[in-house]
Amino acid sequence: MLKTLGFSSLRDHQAKPIQLALDEQDQFVVLPTGAGKSAIYIIPALCCGFKTLVFSPLRALIKDQLDALQRAGLQARGITSDFQKPVNDSALRDWSTGSVDFLLVAPERTSNEDFLRAMRLQTPDFVVVDEIHVASEAAFNFRPDYKKIAPFVRELNPKLFLGLTATMPEEVEKDLRVIFNVPDIIKTESYYVRDNLEIESKEWTSPFGLLRELNSMEGSSIVYFSSVKKLEETYEAIGNQVEGGACIFHGSVASGSKVANQNAFMDNTIRVVFATNSFGMGVDKPDIRSVIFASIPGSIEELSQGFGRGGRDDKPCRCIFYWDENSIRVQEFFIDIGYPSKRDVTAFINAITKSMDANGICVKKNRELATMAGLHPSFSSAIVSILTSEGIVQRIKQEVPLRVRPLTTPEKGVMKETLEAVVMYGVRNEVDGFYDVNIDTLADNLSRTVPQVRRNLKTLENNSMITLESDVGAAKPLKLLRNPTLEDFEKIKARREAALRKLKEVGEFHRLPDSKKHDYLTQYFRTHG
Repeated sequence: MLKTLGFSSLRDHQAKPIQLALDEQDQFVVLPTGAGKSAIYIIPALCCGFKTLVFSPLRALIKDQLDALQRAGLQARGITSDFQKPVNDSALRDWSTGSVDFLLVAPERTSNEDFLRAMRLQTPDFVVVDEIHVASEAAFNFRPDYKKIAPFVRELNPKLFLGLTATMPEEVEKDLRVIFNVPDIIKTESYYVRDNLEIESKEWTSPFGLLRELNSMEGSSIVYFSSVKKLEETYEAIGNQVEGGACIFHGSVASGSKVANQNAFMDNTIRVVFATNSFGMGVDKPDIRSVIFASIPGSIEELSQGFGRGGRDDKPCRCIFYWDENSIRVQEFFIDIGYPSKRDVTAFINAITKSMDANGICVKKNRELATMAGLHPSFSSAIVSILTSEGIVQRIKQEVPLRVRPLTTPEKGVMKETLEAVVMYGVRNEVDGFYDVNIDTLADNLSRTVPQVRRNLKTLENNSMITLESDVGAAKPLKLLRNPTLEDFEKIKARREAALRKLKEVGEFHRLPDSKKHDYLTQYFRTHG
């Protein structure tokens, strides 16, 4: 079996969690990036004949893991918004009929009725939550949708549950045990020194200093940035001078371009990728010869995860950490946004209260509420996320009617698929030729998010392919359930202080002699988990 899966043998840190899984013991498994976490679920699933559902946080990660499973000859399918609807529908049908052994999906699937129906019809034996730490608000890359996995797991009650991650500090672990209602779950963890990673710190001078470094190296390289602004500016300055070619990868890049850029990097068509920290999560490219942080990350965990993506073939990999005073301020701004003050939260709550109708519903957009509260618009989403997760406000799902009149039909691709969905799921008005259609219905049936559908509709409108009436950017209403308590504010304050401590630790790591950096990481993860 190991040979079929491409493993020559199991490593010591893999054997214990695999044996526990074979004994059908639920567990959290914490292993360094590049330590072969996928084997922890693949081997037990095959040995026990378990139908296995895997939640992953990124489409790029799903694609990479799916490719690996299919190369091994396993019956694996994936559902993401990058795939066309017929492909996603086929995957769900195959799962329902029992002909799929591994199904990989994003957490947002738990809000899709067709998906839930299929899961109830063919209940998974084994549920795996990859990168489970992002379900915790204490994690540096918290994903609210990950919390929705917990009630889904409780309802289906699989034979086996597994949470995988490369980082689980104490405060994150406490959160996860509560969120997933597993107070006594086994936690297995291992941290070992990867001597092939050559870690060094440098002072940031300019993009051209980075260019000299990149062009002095051979092999594939990832360059990480904490902000899209610095990434774009650096790429604009030096991207076309990077030997071997360079591309970019971040959340604002169009989906098709991100897939193309990732593929070009994976097959060595392009040598260097400039990216935000989501790139590389689970991407199995063994021959990355350098990982560079051009900006200061928010935590040692984030830094270690990035470095861990290099040198998975056990050959040398340079790991460079640039110290840039400007990017400290960026991280401090992220902390201000992510953990707002009592004054800011109270002002936002007051804005909601002033905007409520007779039924206690607020229909203003987040950014409008932030402006009313005297806050930067960037604060709005984080505050609503905190208020929602703490049960202070509730998002009200409502029908958002659109009126769409087709003018011309795109030849192919996502735009053609979007317009076909409008015609299929909308109701046509014979007088003016407009289709009345609900945006949530479009999102569900296209296997895309509502923001993605909005962007596609606006693109069609901008290219004179449709006439669009009604506000596709309409806000989902908010309902105030209760006022924040002192305990709520203390919780936010504690998380803010923890985030500032983590940023301080990054500074301590930078100031260490390079020869001491591996020892610091070893001690850090043995202490923090």
